[in-house]
This record gives sequence, C-alpha cells and structure tokens, in this order.
Amino acid sequence: MSPVFYSILTCTLIFLAPALAFRPQLLSNPWTTICIPFCSICLLAITIMPIVETGLLGHDAVRTCLYGLGLAGLIRATLYLRYQGGATSEWPADSIVALCLALGFAIFIAGRLSLFGFENDDEIYSWNKWAIDFYLDREITFQFTKWAYPLLFPRLLNLGYILNGSLEAQTAVKTALAIFPLCAMGAVALGCASQTKIRAALTALLLILIVFVVRAKSSFEDGMPDTMVAAAVVISALILFERDRFKLSSLGLYLLIAMLGSVGVLTKQPALVWGLFTLPLLFAFPS
Repeated sequence: MSPVFYSILTCTLIFLAPALAFRPQLLSNPWTTICIPFCSICLLAITIMPIVETGLLGHDAVRTCLYGLGLAGLIRATLYLRYQGGATSEWPADSIVALCLALGFAIFIAGRLSLFGFENDDEIYSWNKWAIDFYLDREITFQFTKWAYPLLFPRLLNLGYILNGSLEAQTAVKTALAIFPLCAMGAVALGCASQTKIRAALTALLLILIVFVVRAKSSFEDGMPDTMVAAAVVISALILFERDRFKLSSLGLYLLIAMLGSVGVLTKQPALVWGLFTLPLLFAFPS
C-alpha cells in the first residue's frame, strides 16, 4: 500500500472517526467540524488509551477497536449527511472557501512532514521516545528532559504505531499530524470577516505570511505537540468570539471548550494558563 494511504488511514481512524461515531452532528457547521480531532482525542483518552496502558488488550485487539470505531464513524456520518438535508445550509460559501485554503496549506505541510520520520532534537529525545516506550511497554523516564511532561501526545503516537502494526510507520504517523495545522488555520480563517472575498483574501494573505515571510512553517513541519496545543487554544478563542455560530446549547458549548482545554493542558504545561482562563470567561459572559 502507498504511504499516502496509511497516512490518511491513521488520520481518519485516530483523529476523525471516534468523534463522528459518537456525534456525527459535529459536521453540521464548519465551526464544530474543526473541533472533531480534539473530540476524538478526548474519547480515545478515556476509552482506548486506558485499555492500552493496563494491558487488558493486545495490539491486535486495540487495532480491531480502532477499525470498529472507524467503521461506525463512517456509517453514522454517511447516514447523518444523507438524511439531514438541511445540514449543509449551515456551511456558508465564504467558510468553505476559507477552509479550502486552509486545507491546501495542510496538504503542503503534510508533504513536508512525510519527507522524514522523527529524527530531530526533542522528537527523538522525548516525544517519540516516549511513544516507543509505550509501544514496547517500557518504563517512561525523563532522563533527557529532566522535567516531567504530560504524555497525551506520545500516547497518540503510540496508537498510530499500534494501528500500523510497526514502529517503522513513522512517516504515516508523523504525516497524520497535518490535521492540526488544518484545524488551527481553519479556526483563524473562520474568525475573519464574513464576506467571501474578504475572508478568502485575508486567509490567503495569512498563509503567505506564515510560509514566506515569518517562516513559521518550520513549527508545523516538526513532529512536535506545539501545533496540537496551538490549534486547541486558537479554536478555544474562536468559540469565545464566535459562540453564536456554533449552534450549541450552553452545556454543549461548555463541554466542547472543556475538551479543547483538556487536550491542551494534557499536551504541554503552558496551555494550563489558557485553560484556567477559558472556562471562567465562558461562565462570566454566557451570552
């Protein structure tokens, strides 16, 4: 099979299918759609990951569970889109254009991610090392970092290795991380002005600045958790400023922001600062 196929499969079964299996209504508008990867991560963190940690199921059984979630997500999403005729009405043309530009940027980043495995600096001394330790059921140590770190991100990488059945699947696992630049840029694009030409122009300008002027694309090209944290924080900010567009109840809104905050906090410590302010702001300004 092509490496592209395994990358798409990894991204789909880990970051998309779990949330769609439980809540296909997340596809009802673009603002909730970009939250799907983080909802999937939360669901995996409370279901599959504890099973892996305790050793109750072997790798083959865990792989079967992931494929089962993938099939359930595909069926439920297909049925939802087929029978909810008005679902697409919540997808404005300007949002679709902006998200297509963000998708183009994510595909570009995916191409860069696919060139190499985890082989630079913290990739091999911490995050991917811990993922390998999880895969081989070895004790987690912090001898290179000297500080303890949250381990949600290595656990995600470990699920990618389990899904692909080998530690040699670094390219597929690393390329799947392109979903986070897509979510981050999608959130920024959706937060722009709501006229089609203005939103598309601002999104394109931002992408040009990131790639050619600021050269921040290198931050997206590394297999590091920073992009995942940044995406969670940016989407949290989008919810704060555009909460009326999410078409959710107060409980649903709080649950969504709690998931985003939890993913950020459990990935890197700096997100704790944002997590401490996000929920209080939502409660202070509920309208």
